[in-house]
Amino acid sequence: MVVRRQLVQLRTEVLLPADDTAPSRARQQVRALLRDWSLLSALDPVQLAVSELVTNAIRYGRPPVRLTARTDGSCLGIGVHDAGGPLVRAPGEPGLEDESGRGLAILAALGERTGTRQEEHGKVVWVQFGLDQGEVDSATDLP
Repeated sequence: MVVRRQLVQLRTEVLLPADDTAPSRARQQVRALLRDWSLLSALDPVQLAVSELVTNAIRYGRPPVRLTARTDGSCLGIGVHDAGGPLVRAPGEPGLEDESGRGLAILAALGERTGTRQEEHGKVVWVQFGLDQGEVDSATDLP
C-alpha cells in the first residue's frame, strides 16, 4: 500500500514595530508559529536567523518591517522585508575587531539557501531551511 502525503502550503506575515523590541517580538511570533505548525525541532536555528534578519532590517532598513514565514512541509522559508535602500552586500570577511558584518555569513551557515531580492518598495532578505519529512504532521492534523 502506498500512502501519499498532501503538501499543504502554510504562510503567515507579521508587521513588526520599527524599534528595538522588534527582534524579540519576531522570535516570540516564530516560536508560536513553529509550535502551531508542529515544527519545533527547527526552533533554535530559525530563531537565530530571525533575530539576525530583523535586527539588520531595523538597523539598516526603513519601516515598515515585515516578517514572512512559509512552509510546504519540505522546507521553511523566512523572509524580512523593509522599505530601505539597495540590496545588502555579499558576505565578506569582517576583521577580528569589527562589531558587524557577520549577519549574512551566519544566515548562510544556518540555512540551506539564503538570498536577497529588490522589490518596488524595499528589499527582502531571506533564508530557507530544509525539513525532515517525518517532523511535519500530516495535512489533516494542521490547523
